[in-house]
Amino acid sequence: MVFLLSNIFAVTGIILRSRLLVLPWLGLYLTRILFTASLAIYVAHLMPIEWFKAILALVVTPIIVLESALWTVILRFYTR
Repeated sequence: MVFLLSNIFAVTGIILRSRLLVLPWLGLYLTRILFTASLAIYVAHLMPIEWFKAILALVVTPIIVLESALWTVILRFYTR
């Protein structure tokens, strides 16, 4: 629910060019990206099975990269 409201505020902020509405989105998604990356590294470190580490990396890494790219695009709109 929080991320849904944050997305609505981000879209509204981009359309209205209001930086104040985009800032919560940037903060929440940066926190989410950092949490996902650190959790993936932690779980990969704890797993004794090598093939599971590879599958985890192949599944989680594209998600982190896509979220980071989207976050960078919104950050560009924010800094304009």
